[in-house]
Amino acid sequence: MEIINQNSFLILSIGTIVVALVSLRYLRFKREVFIIFGLATISLVSFFLIGFSRETEVVDSATESFKLNTYEKPVVIQVYSNFCVRCLSVKGMVDDLKSDLSADVEFQHINIQSEKGHEFSKKYNIIFVPTFLIINIQGDVIYRTSGSVPDKNKMIDLIKKISS
Repeated sequence: MEIINQNSFLILSIGTIVVALVSLRYLRFKREVFIIFGLATISLVSFFLIGFSRETEVVDSATESFKLNTYEKPVVIQVYSNFCVRCLSVKGMVDDLKSDLSADVEFQHINIQSEKGHEFSKKYNIIFVPTFLIINIQGDVIYRTSGSVPDKNKMIDLIKKISS
C-alpha cells in the first residue's frame, strides 16, 4: 500500500486547516497562521472544484491502447471506491445501463482500493473516481470520464455505435 494516493491531498489539506485553527487559538503570530489557514482552505476548495469539473472526453484510440481478455463485445469498466459518495450515486445509472445494454456490452467493476484496482489506476493514470472507460472489441479506449457522473445518453450512443 502506498502512502501517497488519491486521498493524500485531501487529508493533507484538512490536516493543515486543523493545525492552523489550533495555532490561531494558542499562538501569538496569528497573521502568519491565518495566511496558512487561507492557503490550505483555498487548496481544499480547489481540490473539490477540479474533481467536480472533470469533463468527459472521447479518447483517440491511437493514443490510448488497452489490453484486456478477448471479448466478443465492447467493455464498460467502472473504477470506483467504497468510500466515494459520487461512486455510490451512479449505482442506479450503472444498473440501468446493465439492464438496457447487457446484450451489447460487457461490464466490469474495479475497486480502486483493491490490489488489482491500485495497479490498474497506476497503469492507466486514474486519479479521480468514479472513472468510466468504454473499450471497443479491438481493445482501444474510446471513451473516458473521470471524477464526474457520466452522461448516460452519450454512453448509450457510443456503445450502440461500436456494437453495430
